[in-house]
Amino acid sequence: MNYKQKSIYIIVGLLALVGVFLLGASYGPSLFKEPAKLGEITENYRAVTVLIDDGQQIKSFKAGTLAQEQSVLDSLLFVTGENKLKLDYTPASASPMGAFIKQIGEEVNGFGGKYWQYWVNGSQPMVAADKFMLKGGETVLWTFRKSAL
Repeated sequence: MNYKQKSIYIIVGLLALVGVFLLGASYGPSLFKEPAKLGEITENYRAVTVLIDDGQQIKSFKAGTLAQEQSVLDSLLFVTGENKLKLDYTPASASPMGAFIKQIGEEVNGFGGKYWQYWVNGSQPMVAADKFMLKGGETVLWTFRKSAL
């Protein structure tokens, strides 16, 4: 084989390789995806997750996407309303300490020495649920357990 024939084989081989690559790329995920839009990123970041642990199981709920700050109580009101869960609480107007959760679902404070408590991103705030403001992106965990204090 002379130099021209080798060159032609190399060029044909490269073209075939490029063709196979382009064909495979058209069937696979796009290599040139459009970047996520700011609204999509903001919406995911601003969502709040509410977990409710009644001592038997943990249920996860999305408390919607926040348009503005809202309290932990607001997120619980939304979740219980949307999912038709019982909620009984003393409103902030009736207590100098703030709102006090008495019942979520079937679990009522005092039963077995257990009470409803909440955590935000793994930390337990020392304020009532109506006083802790969420900005978005948080995970709120409500648990029915004996107090650690």
